[in-house]
Amino acid sequence: LGTEVPIASNIYIDIREDAPSAGIDLSEAKVTVTTGETEFDITDECSITGDPFYYNIHWEPPSRINRHYQRSN
Repeated sequence: LGTEVPIASNIYIDIREDAPSAGIDLSEAKVTVTTGETEFDITDECSITGDPFYYNIHWEPPSRINRHYQRSN
């Protein structure tokens, strides 16, 4: 969970299960980004690697909006 994250940020999430168990079930996992008023489900845009005891979830915004203003002389 983060607030005031720069627009150029990528998202990296590590999920680990250290205790002896059946592992992590990601079938109901959901990854969302909130802009303050709107929530976006980005689950299908994430890259997920790992195994049932350790997963890395990675997301890079498809486009980054940068505005440049030119000073008038």
